[in-house]
Amino acid sequence: MRNNFEGGFSLIELMVALVIGLLVVFGASSIFVAMKGSFNRLGAMSERQEAVRFLSDSILMDIRVSDGILLNYPEFVIGIPKRTHGSLYCSTDQDYDVYYRVSGGEVEVAKDCNNDGDVVDDGGYQPLISGVVDFSIQDVGVNRLYQVSLTLPPLDGVSGGGDVSYEFHAARRTPLVSP
Repeated sequence: MRNNFEGGFSLIELMVALVIGLLVVFGASSIFVAMKGSFNRLGAMSERQEAVRFLSDSILMDIRVSDGILLNYPEFVIGIPKRTHGSLYCSTDQDYDVYYRVSGGEVEVAKDCNNDGDVVDDGGYQPLISGVVDFSIQDVGVNRLYQVSLTLPPLDGVSGGGDVSYEFHAARRTPLVSP
């Protein structure tokens, strides 16, 4: 008599193995999606931090070396004296102005190297940071100490709710060292 038993897996065993394999693939896919989302959020937070840092460095440097600031929301004019060396904006030996303003959700900067009140001939406004809810510069120390406030919307996928506010303080150096 002949034995007709063939080796291999039964249909039930194959179905159980398939379900276990699908669970493993689903788990790995879930971990990948979560890690990708975390990576994207980290990248967005890093970009925001870099943009805020650049804005704060630019504005605070201009305030520190300025000889006067005109606070006229949404535009702020910072006067830079000619004695300032290493200007980022103008290669001139005369006083010039740097304009900051809020426009269309962006903080923009412009220079007036000719000191004629016209920024268009010097390249016009250029964006510094986008996605801005609010931006302001306030005098909090009798024309010497200024507070720069910046409000940004929350990042997508980052818990914590509402807008994020940053505040920086800068002192004009000229009045502090002058008698």
